[in-house]
Amino acid sequence: MLPAPRLVTAARILLKLSQSDLAAEARIGIATLRRYERGDTNPRADKLDAILRALRAHGVRFVEETDTVSMGIVLMKQSVGSATGPVGSPVSGELIGDPNSGKD
Repeated sequence: MLPAPRLVTAARILLKLSQSDLAAEARIGIATLRRYERGDTNPRADKLDAILRALRAHGVRFVEETDTVSMGIVLMKQSVGSATGPVGSPVSGELIGDPNSGKD
């Protein structure tokens, strides 16, 4: 499941990135990001992947909605320049499953 546009916006704001900053980091046009965040359109898969990769590079992880957990975002604690999070933490950028389900 892909994160909703509102979660991308929330992650960007949490990181204190402007739309222009995120678009530049993702190497996409700012109009593409604006349209996606407004919910006007879904960008091509490669553009959306670039947005998500840029957010993941800042430690953002998207939490998958389950029966007990609402969809949301998590900001992983990372050392500057580190590509890994805490031991056992998901750092691949995939959605995180319900921690109470016993399966991710």
